[in-house]
Amino acid sequence: MAVVIEPYRKEHEPAVAEFNRRLQSGGAERDLVFYEHAVPRWPPANESSISNEYFVAVDDSGAIRGGYALKRQNFWFGDGKVRSLGYYHHPLSEGIVGKSHALVGSLLLRDAMQRAPLLYCLGMGGYDRPLPKMLVGLGWSHCVFPFYFRIVHPYRFLRQMQALRTSTWRRLAMDLAAYSGGGWVAAKAYQVVTSILGSGRS
Repeated sequence: MAVVIEPYRKEHEPAVAEFNRRLQSGGAERDLVFYEHAVPRWPPANESSISNEYFVAVDDSGAIRGGYALKRQNFWFGDGKVRSLGYYHHPLSEGIVGKSHALVGSLLLRDAMQRAPLLYCLGMGGYDRPLPKMLVGLGWSHCVFPFYFRIVHPYRFLRQMQALRTSTWRRLAMDLAAYSGGGWVAAKAYQVVTSILGSGRS
C-alpha cells in the first residue's frame, strides 16, 4: 500500500484521532500520540521567525500511518552566514505496533531530510531507541550530552507545562503551587541545593 507524506491539514484530524486510537489499542505508551490539531499552538502564526509544521503519512485508503513535526529556525554559523536549520521532532509511526508499517519511520525521516537538509534531533531517549539507531546507521554525527533544566519563571512553568499536567489532581496541585507561591519557593530551594552540590563536585 502506497504511503505519501503531506502537510497535516484540518481534514486529516479525524484520521489522526483514529491513528492515535490504533496506537493505544496496540499497546503503545500512553504519551505516544500525534498532535490532535493540525495547526501548531506554538509559535503563534506571523509572530515569530521560527516556524513549526506538522506532516502526516497517508496511505491510499486515507488512513494516517505516521507523522512528524519540523521546526525551522535561523542560526548564525562560525563562517558568518545565517542558515536555516530543521529540528525533527515527535516522529511517530504505526510501525511501533504493527510490523506491516515498519517502513513508515524511514519514510518520515527521508521526507524531513528533503524538506530541511540541515536537520538535527535532540532528546531521543538513548541509543537503544529506534530513531537514534536509524540515525547512527545512516552515518549521522552524534554525541551524548547532559540535560540541564532550570525553571526561570515557576508560575509560568506550573501553569503551562502540559507534559506534567496530565490529570485533574496534578493540575490542581500545580495550580495551587503556582498561585500560593509554593512553587517559587521550591524551585529556588532546588536551585540553591543543586548549585551547592555542583560546586562541591568541582
